[in-house]
Amino acid sequence: MYLLLALKRILNIVKISVGIEWNEQCASINSQ
Repeated sequence: MYLLLALKRILNIVKISVGIEWNEQCASINSQ
């Protein structure tokens, strides 16, 4: 059970970090 919770938490962190990077890339593309 704890492993599943930890995996879900890690996946959420990865999603957030990837989302931030993607948003930054979109912003840089739009600014050009």
